[in-house]
Amino acid sequence: MPPDITLVGLNARGIAQTRQLIGMHCQKLGVDTFVMLDDDLKFIRRKDPSDTKLISVEEDDMSQMFTMVRRMLSSHCHVGVSARQGNNNVGAGSADLLIERNTRLLRVLAYRVKDFLNLEHGRVDIMEDFDITLQLLRQGKGNVNLYWWAQDQDQTQAPGGCSEYRTQLVHAKSATKLCELHYPFVKLVKKENKTGGEFGHRTEVRIQWKSAFEEGRIKNVHRDRELDQRAI
Repeated sequence: MPPDITLVGLNARGIAQTRQLIGMHCQKLGVDTFVMLDDDLKFIRRKDPSDTKLISVEEDDMSQMFTMVRRMLSSHCHVGVSARQGNNNVGAGSADLLIERNTRLLRVLAYRVKDFLNLEHGRVDIMEDFDITLQLLRQGKGNVNLYWWAQDQDQTQAPGGCSEYRTQLVHAKSATKLCELHYPFVKLVKKENKTGGEFGHRTEVRIQWKSAFEEGRIKNVHRDRELDQRAI
């Protein structure tokens, strides 16, 4: 194995513990930020700033994407890259302008190590990335999703990873638990799609990401005012 590659979480139970161990490994190395990617992703990017069309990426495009992720982590604790579906919703523009704040992030997840490890982990068996995002937003810690680039995968329940233990029952229990943890920002819904295989029909969640952040922002404002009053 190349010396710059380390295997982490071989004995972990589930993706939540694996991701937590990755964060702990980064902390041990003295790394301030890190990014995790699903292993079945395909990347594309905008053709030019005047169009919403997507084209295949080159090596330089990926380097620029990670550079942008790192730059955004200097001012945000959580950064992601847009999914292909819905990428054109933000319209045309340059990489610096094509961003959305305080929203759903998936498959490409970049964090500040300290903020990530200060959260509660493993509270749901799957969709734990949603729990992590909501915890951060409800603390008033905003995120950024980048739209100059996009990522995609062939199907929801591809072999490997959490598909080995992700059943309809496990999925439904996690969705229900997420609702309990983040009421009233999470609601249960029924979802259907043609590419989900056995998960084409499943219990899913609808999340009010921006409302969750607004709650955290307001709490931070009130906390700061209380601290100012105590100082006086």
